[in-house]
Formats: sequence, C-alpha cells, structure tokens
Amino acid sequence: MVSTKLAKAILNRLRFSRKQTEKILTLIRWHQFTVDERQTDSALRRFIRHVGKENLPDMLALRTGDRLGGGAAETSWRMELFKKRLEEVQKQPFTVADLKINGYDVMKTLNVKPGPIIGKTLNDLFAEVEAGTLKNEREILLDRLKQLSPN
Repeated sequence: MVSTKLAKAILNRLRFSRKQTEKILTLIRWHQFTVDERQTDSALRRFIRHVGKENLPDMLALRTGDRLGGGAAETSWRMELFKKRLEEVQKQPFTVADLKINGYDVMKTLNVKPGPIIGKTLNDLFAEVEAGTLKNEREILLDRLKQLSPN
C-alpha cells in the first residue's frame, strides 16, 4: 500500500494519464500475489477481478521480472500451473452479464414485465452456474428458467 501511494504521487507529478496511472497502480498493488497449487477457483477469480482481465499479461510479465531480478529462474512449475488455471477459470462466467441469457430472455420465458424479479432470477441462475450445478449454455439456462416458471 505504501508503494502504491508513493507511485501515485510520482505518476501524478509526471502527468501520466488516468488510465495509465490506474493500470500501473493496479500492477504495483497486486504484484505480490501468491502462486499455490491449492488455490481455489474462487480465489483465482478474485485475483482476476482485482487485477482485471486486461492486466493479466502485464501482471504475469511483472512476476517474471520479479523472479529474474531476485535471481530465480524465469518460471517454475507452480507458475506454469497457475497460468493454466487462470486460463481455465476465465472460461467461467464472472458476472451475471456473462450468462448466455439476459433479462429479455427471463421476461419472455417467465412472461413477466420488467422489475426486480428479473435481476433476482438472473442472480439465482448465476449462483447456480458459479457453484457448478448448472452449465452456462443458453438452452440449459432456458430450460432451467422454464422450471422456475409458475405456469
């Protein structure tokens, strides 16, 4: 956190753009991440949310630079496994917006008007997908919606 504050002052003094500043501060803030084969998928998703999908390649390059600067090998079996797991985890949906259906599908299938029920239904479906009990495939999600229908 101290490094982040120092960097922010320097980046502002050097007049970096807001976008560049945010990216650099994110990299500084999260570059000391743990690489452990026992990390859960949800821990990896949290890491990706903190860093941002768009910053992952730079974060991994920074990690490689840290390793080389510290006299270690460029990579390790743990790091390679971590990279593979990051790729796999990114295939899973991160938010309700990543579902293969949307609010319009919910309204049409359940025959309801716009309202809080749409968001609640999508959140419930997302929770099932995230838990691994439901696949994020359009037809499967629509079938599950039909099961939720009071008709």
